[in-house]
Amino acid sequence: MSDIDNLFKEISRLNITVDERANFVSHFINTKQIQPNVISDTLTGLSHFDDDGKIALLRKLVHDMRVHIYIDNSNFFRMGSQVVANELEKLNVDFKLLSSYIDYNRLIKIVLKGRKPGRIFIVSSAPPYMDRLWNRLKDHYGYDVEIIKQDRHLREKGVDTTLVVEATEDITLSKYSNILALVAGDGDYEPLLRKTRKYNWQVETHFWNEGMSKNLKDISSYHYPLNDHYKSFWYFMGDHKRCEYTLRITGNKIKNHKWNENLMECFNTLELHGWWDWKNNDTALLYFNNSKQLEDAENFLRKYSEIGLQRDQSSANLSQQQATEERELQGNNDSNTNLLTNEMIGGISFK
Repeated sequence: MSDIDNLFKEISRLNITVDERANFVSHFINTKQIQPNVISDTLTGLSHFDDDGKIALLRKLVHDMRVHIYIDNSNFFRMGSQVVANELEKLNVDFKLLSSYIDYNRLIKIVLKGRKPGRIFIVSSAPPYMDRLWNRLKDHYGYDVEIIKQDRHLREKGVDTTLVVEATEDITLSKYSNILALVAGDGDYEPLLRKTRKYNWQVETHFWNEGMSKNLKDISSYHYPLNDHYKSFWYFMGDHKRCEYTLRITGNKIKNHKWNENLMECFNTLELHGWWDWKNNDTALLYFNNSKQLEDAENFLRKYSEIGLQRDQSSANLSQQQATEERELQGNNDSNTNLLTNEMIGGISFK
């Protein structure tokens, strides 16, 4: 019997409610995705207690443990830009001509993996034009955001120090052991992670493969590379003049955060990299690699009655050309099939 079967068997025989039992099981299924050893570690811990002690330990693990996320946005965005630029280079797209954006809510969901959130703290050095984004993260989602103003030479100071001070205070004042999830790869955070472990907190790092400190990775209970997931939270806005598959959406004053999120949901659902360009407050162009992607996006977006959908002229011409080619190909196939059938009938019937 596997460890997970043994744990679920142990949970099922304890004198707890059905709802609490289901909550325990759900917790360990979600946590195992992030921490592969959580099942065996929990079984070891339970072996030291009687049934009352086991229930108390499970309640502490499940009800009290939350994921506290600390994001060094400057470190994360700087290294991420290099990673994404390399990916776009393979598609002959110049990263420098685009405006990059991060959907932080989706990034945080990737880190949480269905677990309970604790404090979400983002620290960044950013120019003033980013203020609207940070205010939305604070006001709409309730995240804690600290902005270190850049000087006139766009230099930054104090981002890592600010994160360390905030995280250290949270760890030392907490009554319970929790999970610290660091979205950063800078080796300067090594003392913070070592101190976190001394307080019996679990430590996770979520960062790019490139630029990840080996020491941070070694200290972590678990390291989660983000390279394979960047399409889920990283998107672009800007003109794509060479794109042959373009979908135009129109609506009354739809250029807003809500519609950026709707478009991101569309691209995410179709497992595509988000790229669109707002032409004005009422119009955006969405870019795709082929007609199948464009058609899937059309079908997805039809649920929004407040917008109109129209394939851009180049896309429409390509679709018509593709349909014509398919009809011609089908016609040739039908002719060949008829010829072959007639030959077979002639051979069989009239020989």
